Formats: sequence, C-alpha cells, structure tokens
Amino acid sequence: MLKKFTDSNAKIIAIKAEIAELEPTDIESLAAAYYKLGEECCEIQTLPAFEQAVMAYEQAIDFRQQLPLEDENSNELARVYIGLGDVLEDLGTAKSLQRSREFYTQALELRKNLSTEDDEYRNDLAIAYRRYGNAHRNLGSPSDLQQAIKAYQQAISIGEKLLQDNLQFQNDLARTYRNLGVAQRHLGSPSDLQQAIKAYQQAISIGEKLPPDNPEFQNDLASTYNSLGIAQQNLGSPSDLQQAIKAYQQAISIREKLPLDNPEFQNDLASAYSNLGNAHRNLGSPSDLQQAIDAHQQAISIREKLPQDNPQFQNDLAGAYVNCSVAQNLLGQFAEAITSANRAIEIIEGLDKQVLAYINTKAKSFWAKAIAHLSKGDFEEANEAAETGLDLLRDLEIKGNYVLRPLREELFDVTIDTYSVPAYFNFLPEFVAPFIFLQK
Repeated sequence: MLKKFTDSNAKIIAIKAEIAELEPTDIESLAAAYYKLGEECCEIQTLPAFEQAVMAYEQAIDFRQQLPLEDENSNELARVYIGLGDVLEDLGTAKSLQRSREFYTQALELRKNLSTEDDEYRNDLAIAYRRYGNAHRNLGSPSDLQQAIKAYQQAISIGEKLLQDNLQFQNDLARTYRNLGVAQRHLGSPSDLQQAIKAYQQAISIGEKLPPDNPEFQNDLASTYNSLGIAQQNLGSPSDLQQAIKAYQQAISIREKLPLDNPEFQNDLASAYSNLGNAHRNLGSPSDLQQAIDAHQQAISIREKLPQDNPQFQNDLAGAYVNCSVAQNLLGQFAEAITSANRAIEIIEGLDKQVLAYINTKAKSFWAKAIAHLSKGDFEEANEAAETGLDLLRDLEIKGNYVLRPLREELFDVTIDTYSVPAYFNFLPEFVAPFIFLQK
C-alpha cells in the first residue's frame, strides 16, 4: 500500500503541475486533467483524499459543461458524473448517498440521449444503468430494490448485444449480473434468493471464461462466488450452508493467487474468510464454531496489516472482530468474546460518526459485547452495552433513518433479557414488569 500511496501522491503532484501550466482557454484539457486528478485522489482512499476528489470532479464538470454537448463530450461528462457519484457513495453519509443518486441519474440521462450506436458508448450506457441501479439498491426499500432490478435488467439487455470478444464488455456484463443478484438477495424471500443464485451463476459462467491472468477479472469472479455464498447461506438449511462454504472457499482460492501488494484485493480476501466463518458459525457444532473462529482470526490477521488511514478497511476490521466475538461467545469463550467486541469498539471510535455503515458496525459491536456479558452472567455490563448501542440507533431514527431498525430490536431484546433476571426485576419500568415473565 505504501508504494501505491506514494505513486498516487506523485501522480497528483504531476497532475496539479500540468493544470497550472494549462491555458485558461484550454477547456478540454483542463476538464480531462481535473478528471484524472479526481481518479488519483480516489486511489488513496482516505477521507481527505475523497474530499479532494469531490472538488476535482466538480471542477471537471464545470469545464465539461462549457463545451458543446456532442456525443463524445456528453459521454465524458457522464463519466465525470459517475466518478463523482462513486466517491460520494464511498463517503457513505445520508447526504452524500442522496447526492450520488442525483449524479448517477444525470449520467444515465446524458448517455440515453447519445445518437451513436458505437459499442463503446453502448457499454458506457449499460454502466450508467448499473450505477443508477446501485443508487436505488443502496436506499434499500422494496420499491427501490425493484427499481434497481429494472435498471440492472436494462443494463444486461444492452450488454448481451455487445461484442462477446471484448473482454472488458464481458466483465462489465458479469458485474451487472452480480449486482442484479445482490438486489434480488436483499428482497430476501426464498424465491428471491433463488433468483439471486441464478444471477450469480450467470455471472460466474461469464467470469470463468475470462483470462485467469487478469487480476481485476479474477477479483470480480471471486466477488461473485462470495455473493453466491451469501445467498446460499441466507437460505439457511445445512445443505445450503455447505454449498455456501464451498463458494467461499472458491473465492478464497482465487483471491489468494492475486497480488499481495493490492490492499483492496487483500481486504476482499478477508471478506471471504469472514463469510466462511459466518457459515461455519451458523452450522453451530463445536467443531464448526472453532473453524468459524479460525476463519475470523484469519480475516483479522489480514486486515490488521492494511493501512489504518483507510476508513473502509478499519470499519471492515472492526466487523471482523464483531464476527469473531459472536463465534467465541457461542463456543463459551466469554472473556475472549468481550475482548474482541471491545477491540471492535476501539477501532470504530476513530471513524466518522455520520457514516451509516460505521454506525451499523459500532452498534453491532455493542450488541456483541452485550450478548457476551449476558452469557457470562454480567447483567449490568450487558445492559450498559446494549443501551449504548440503542442510543446510537435512536439518534439515527430521530433523524428519520430507520434502515437499522432490526438491529435496534435485537439490542432491545438484550435489555429485556437483562431485566428478566430477578435481581433486575425491581428496576423495570412499571408498565413493562408485569409482562416480562409472561413472554418467557
């Protein structure tokens, strides 16, 4: 990562020098240079770099909008809108996610109005539909997920008509099938999960025909195996869990052959180990729980070596500790589970408190700590941890965001469990106390 960070910084310095030497009237070159600057800032993947990327993309848009909106410039303007939408999506706040959808929509409208039938442009249009689908998928409501599915299907319809000997087109098509599967999986019913599995299998069928020496294509293929495993795991039967384990192992096998100096690939490898651990945990036998812990510790080992100034990597590291804590708790390793949960909380405390994904991980960390204390018999500590997690989610809902309501309900259940203990019974609110033991 250090080499990549150094290379990107050197490129940023060079691009800024190039911009300084350009004539103010050279609008085309200035637009292209600011777009390159945004791309390089994104490569660093720190919050300050993301903020620089936003400013660079906005500058590129300003210049592009001064040029005639012919096909080539319209397509390039759409490319900048997508770049800006991507970085806003990565920032992850409610406001930035809303803005990302707006920019993806603008990119799609531009590309729908192109007059050319050139395959490169048609593939770019399919990409715009995919990003538009991503924006709706991120919103997460059933109606938004249906909108996402329609957008992905439109992208697939375009992609399947493009040249099959163009490897990038084929990989983009496989990505769209994978994204379609993710949206179907999020709908959650058994029939939707089966549809998701079909979409993932279609993506795998395409991806396995692509060159095995291309790291980008191989990592995408591993991502699809990973997603396939999640859908099979969500079906939940022992046979489905065994199928999920095979899919995760395939993802791991592919990713272990990818370049070790690419931190994104390494973080993705850790994700496959985490998911493998969760599948073993769901099987539930003592040997499976130990295998789950081993897998989570492997994910932790990988992520502890990744750059600490990358917020996404740190959030994922905290998530790996949460997963490990849950498995340790189920195996009766209560002290270890509490230690893992505390480590997750320690990591997540340093991240932006406005990013939904980080709030989710932080609340899950307190939930993991609460259930470990509850299992150990430390009822006061369990209640304190659960209440802290509830406070985070209450604050979120006060702002009108209810997407983490299921986690809030789990935390509330823990507080009820702590109050169910006779020693705590006298401290229950009067209106709750008479019903506690009736529910047990």
